[in-house]
Amino acid sequence: MGTPPFPSPIPTRENALNDAAPVTVKELIDRSQEYAGRTVTLTGKIITECPQGCWFFLNDGTGSIYIDLQPAGLTIPQKIGARVTLRGKIKGSGGNLQILGEEVKFLE
Repeated sequence: MGTPPFPSPIPTRENALNDAAPVTVKELIDRSQEYAGRTVTLTGKIITECPQGCWFFLNDGTGSIYIDLQPAGLTIPQKIGARVTLRGKIKGSGGNLQILGEEVKFLE
Protein backbone atom coordinates (compact mmCIF):
# COMPACT_ATOMS: atom_id res chain seq x y z
CA MET A 1 0.00 0.00 0.00
CA GLY A 2 2.93 2.38 0.53
CA THR A 3 3.20 5.37 2.78
CA PRO A 4 0.68 8.20 2.89
CA PRO A 5 1.54 11.38 0.94
CA PHE A 6 1.69 13.40 4.17
CA PRO A 7 3.34 13.12 7.59
CA SER A 8 1.85 11.32 10.55
CA PRO A 9 0.29 13.11 13.54
CA ILE A 10 2.39 14.90 16.16
CA PRO A 11 5.17 12.62 17.41
CA THR A 12 5.40 12.05 21.15
CA ARG A 13 8.97 10.75 21.44
CA GLU A 14 11.69 12.92 22.92
CA ASN A 15 13.60 13.34 19.63
CA ALA A 16 10.50 14.34 17.67
CA LEU A 17 12.28 16.67 15.21
CA ASN A 18 13.41 13.63 13.25
CA ASP A 19 9.94 12.05 13.23
CA ALA A 20 8.00 14.63 11.19
CA ALA A 21 8.26 14.29 7.41
CA PRO A 22 10.54 16.93 5.79
CA VAL A 23 8.74 19.14 3.24
CA THR A 24 9.29 22.35 1.27
CA VAL A 25 7.30 25.57 1.52
CA LYS A 26 6.18 25.15 -2.10
CA GLU A 27 4.90 21.64 -1.36
CA LEU A 28 2.97 22.95 1.68
CA ILE A 29 1.32 25.71 -0.36
CA ASP A 30 0.55 23.46 -3.35
CA ARG A 31 -0.89 20.68 -1.17
CA SER A 32 -2.16 22.69 1.80
CA GLN A 33 -5.41 20.72 2.16
CA GLU A 34 -3.46 17.47 2.57
CA TYR A 35 -1.11 18.96 5.15
CA ALA A 36 -3.75 20.86 7.20
CA GLY A 37 -3.29 20.09 10.89
CA ARG A 38 -0.27 17.86 10.26
CA THR A 39 3.18 18.15 11.82
CA VAL A 40 6.05 18.73 9.40
CA THR A 41 9.77 19.50 9.37
CA LEU A 42 11.24 22.37 7.33
CA THR A 43 14.81 23.57 6.85
CA GLY A 44 15.63 27.05 5.67
CA LYS A 45 16.91 30.51 6.53
CA ILE A 46 15.37 33.04 8.93
CA ILE A 47 14.65 36.14 6.81
CA THR A 48 12.62 38.27 9.27
CA GLU A 49 12.18 37.87 13.01
CA CYS A 50 10.17 39.32 15.88
CA PRO A 51 12.35 41.46 18.19
CA GLN A 52 11.31 39.20 21.09
CA GLY A 53 11.97 36.01 19.08
CA CYS A 54 8.37 34.72 19.22
CA TRP A 55 7.87 34.46 15.41
CA PHE A 56 9.89 34.52 12.20
CA PHE A 57 9.64 34.03 8.45
CA LEU A 58 11.53 31.08 7.02
CA ASN A 59 12.68 30.83 3.39
CA ASP A 60 13.75 27.42 2.10
CA GLY A 61 14.52 28.45 -1.49
CA THR A 62 11.06 27.40 -2.72
CA GLY A 63 9.14 30.07 -0.80
CA SER A 64 8.65 31.78 2.56
CA ILE A 65 6.32 30.91 5.44
CA TYR A 66 5.40 32.46 8.79
CA ILE A 67 6.46 30.48 11.87
CA ASP A 68 4.63 31.30 15.13
CA LEU A 69 6.45 30.15 18.27
CA GLN A 70 4.26 31.94 20.81
CA PRO A 71 1.56 29.21 21.19
CA ALA A 72 4.29 26.78 22.30
CA GLY A 73 5.81 29.34 24.65
CA LEU A 74 9.07 29.33 22.66
CA THR A 75 11.42 32.18 21.78
CA ILE A 76 14.66 32.21 19.83
CA PRO A 77 17.59 34.65 19.85
CA GLN A 78 17.92 37.26 17.11
CA LYS A 79 19.57 35.33 14.29
CA ILE A 80 18.34 36.71 10.98
CA GLY A 81 20.18 34.86 8.21
CA ALA A 82 20.74 31.70 10.28
CA ARG A 83 19.78 28.28 8.92
CA VAL A 84 17.36 26.30 11.05
CA THR A 85 15.41 23.08 11.01
CA LEU A 86 12.03 23.30 12.67
CA ARG A 87 9.11 21.08 13.49
CA GLY A 88 5.60 22.43 13.71
CA LYS A 89 1.93 22.02 12.96
CA ILE A 90 0.36 23.46 9.79
CA LYS A 91 -2.40 26.02 10.24
CA GLY A 92 -4.42 27.67 7.45
CA SER A 93 -4.40 26.86 3.74
CA GLY A 94 -3.13 28.08 0.38
CA GLY A 95 -1.37 31.44 0.57
CA ASN A 96 -2.57 31.93 4.17
CA LEU A 97 -0.45 29.14 5.66
CA GLN A 98 1.56 29.35 8.84
CA ILE A 99 3.35 26.90 11.05
CA LEU A 100 2.85 26.72 14.79
CA GLY A 101 6.45 25.97 15.74
CA GLU A 102 7.13 23.26 18.31
CA GLU A 103 10.90 22.89 18.02
CA VAL A 104 13.70 24.92 16.38
CA LYS A 105 17.28 23.75 15.87
CA PHE A 106 19.99 26.14 14.62
CA LEU A 107 22.28 24.57 12.02
CA GLU A 108 25.00 27.24 12.08
